[in-house]
Amino acid sequence: MNPRERVLCAFGHKVPDRVPFNMRFAPDLARKVGEAVGETNLEAYFDYDIRFVRYATDQETMDFSKYLGDLPEGATVAPWGNAHVKGTFHHFLRRINPMRDLTLDDLDDYPWPAFEPKIDEMRKQVEDIQAAGYAAVSNYESGSYEQACALRGQEQFLMDLAGDPEFAEALLTRASEIKARKAAANAKAGVDVVWIGDDLGTQKALVFSPGMWRRMIRPPLQRIVDAIRSVRDDVLIAYHSCGHVEPVAGDLADVGIDVLESVQPEANNVAKLKALHGDRLAFWGTMGAQSTFSHGTAEDVRVEVRERIATMGKGGGLMLAPAHVLEPEVPVENVLAFVDEIVTI
Repeated sequence: MNPRERVLCAFGHKVPDRVPFNMRFAPDLARKVGEAVGETNLEAYFDYDIRFVRYATDQETMDFSKYLGDLPEGATVAPWGNAHVKGTFHHFLRRINPMRDLTLDDLDDYPWPAFEPKIDEMRKQVEDIQAAGYAAVSNYESGSYEQACALRGQEQFLMDLAGDPEFAEALLTRASEIKARKAAANAKAGVDVVWIGDDLGTQKALVFSPGMWRRMIRPPLQRIVDAIRSVRDDVLIAYHSCGHVEPVAGDLADVGIDVLESVQPEANNVAKLKALHGDRLAFWGTMGAQSTFSHGTAEDVRVEVRERIATMGKGGGLMLAPAHVLEPEVPVENVLAFVDEIVTI
């Protein structure tokens, strides 16, 4: 099998010749791994089974100064208007929220981005990736909930959900309309997998109750999924969430999600997810980024790879990956062991 065939086989709940995989690195760790292997292009060196497609648009950043005020030196403004500045720890950023003081009446005047797609440019990326034998996956696009948190601030938006549902619903609806257009454009460009998501969980529970999720967060997600399916019914849809997602995993399958990512083992019983939902959901991730990779040995990583393949990969339905970006404390030996165990098992 070539990598694309391997990914489509696994995500189609069939058993590939070997489990597909990928990784993401924090900049400092990428540098250390690159120095160790003598190669800066780690995607090519490790030969991941997927490649990402950049969303192509001529979108220009609008004038958000009315909403952001005076920005600190070095601040960067995103196309949605949320800004960020470098934090004090590694690559983490501090957010500045343009909608923190807005009311429902202010939403109509906000300079919402258009993100008109350049489909031909995106399709060329897809064709090049697939011609090289790899699965084409759209760059991650956060969902309506994450976008609302970026615009409003997470604490404030959670208060909106509880105390001002009319505002929260209006903001989620506006965001989902734009997200739906972007997701549909990726499907139109021919990607194999559209990758969307929201961080729904803490380490121990959902951020909100399952009832709140179903009432407020699920409808805009359904709108995005429906937009994708209106373009291509056969495209795979992967959904990212950090943290504990067990209470709504079945709902995600009901919405039309095909692949659950990142399946964080520190926050979920991954074997339970497979047992309960493995007939409808494939899994991407499952390896302990904050546990085994960060604090285990190379042999611990190898053992976890074998265990995941035996359980989560039984009957297909698995692409192995660390459940998040690998941070600088991860030993290079653990990265090398992860790949070696997969390709030689």
